[in-house]
Amino acid sequence: MHILHVVGRLNDFGGTPIKILYQIGNASKDVKYTVVCMVEAGHLAPRFRGYGVQVINLGYSQAFDIRQLFELYKLIKEIKPDVVHTHFARSNGYGRVAALLAGCKIVTSEHGIKRNTKPYVCVLDSILNIITDCHVSNSHATMSSSLRTIKFNRKNMQVIHNGVPDIPKLTGSSEKKLLRAKFGLSEKDMLVLDVGSHIELRNHECLIEAIASLKGKAPPIKLVLIGDGPHRQKILHSIEENGVSKEVLLLGRVERDEVHKIMQLADVYVNPAYAEGFGIATVEAMLLERAIVYCNSGALPELLVNEVSGLSYSPKNSSELAEKILRVFESKDLRNSLSKQARQRALNMFSIERFVDDFEELYRSVMT
Repeated sequence: MHILHVVGRLNDFGGTPIKILYQIGNASKDVKYTVVCMVEAGHLAPRFRGYGVQVINLGYSQAFDIRQLFELYKLIKEIKPDVVHTHFARSNGYGRVAALLAGCKIVTSEHGIKRNTKPYVCVLDSILNIITDCHVSNSHATMSSSLRTIKFNRKNMQVIHNGVPDIPKLTGSSEKKLLRAKFGLSEKDMLVLDVGSHIELRNHECLIEAIASLKGKAPPIKLVLIGDGPHRQKILHSIEENGVSKEVLLLGRVERDEVHKIMQLADVYVNPAYAEGFGIATVEAMLLERAIVYCNSGALPELLVNEVSGLSYSPKNSSELAEKILRVFESKDLRNSLSKQARQRALNMFSIERFVDDFEELYRSVMT
């Protein structure tokens, strides 16, 4: 079975390329993958090629360039995949039309709640769903968002939650000490961590306000933010405005393996996003037995159970968020209970084995 993924680019600015990489790295032996990048290969391309995957870069910077449709069509005719699997607006548009012209089965993935809602995109997406064999959402929250604009052939739509491989743990306390020293973190600091793109829906300002309100009410707190994006300046302004420049550490983009190491230093992992489509980094924190505080919005309530595997707070409510963080800091028993339940839930519901099996079963079903 040969699957052709059509994407924009392969980078870890967002979870989709990582998710595809996890899928390919854990694929069954009889499944072959090829990846076509519409815009650029991206810095993750070598990791894909390390699995023996051919990565083809079309290199079209402009969305409105009909040449990419014909080039993609010729590639599909030459490669002859069994299924073309497309991701995000441009790839979903050109990829599905090219696959239809080439006579291939089509699977489309929807990865987030904040979809492209331009009228022409919504109309095109709805029409193209008629020719799509299966439209997959990564959560029920994402599917609900898709259903608001997709009007045709809704019976082809289903949810497959993302899967995440288990993560190696740091061995011994010396490695953690070295890592703390690397980032200038004291042994006394209680660490709050968030990993995610610096974009509006992640609502970092709410988290920064919560940390500011905890000054003097808890042990010394350091908030570590990993990521980058268009709202970085807004985050810097919020840090200055709330007077927490000493309490907040911005690390920018960090390699995934390093993220996993830093994650193991955290006492609390917080996901403040109010429109999260899934949350791969949150599941990684679950696997690493972190106590998690999360916004009660989007797909996050699908990942965690309030007061069992995590603590939820109302969207954009910084005082409630601060209260939940403080509860975790004040009770070691609560931290231990939440973290163990979180790991068990991740293993039960979001394993990479289940994710790979679900998609391979889907591919085989659309081929018949």
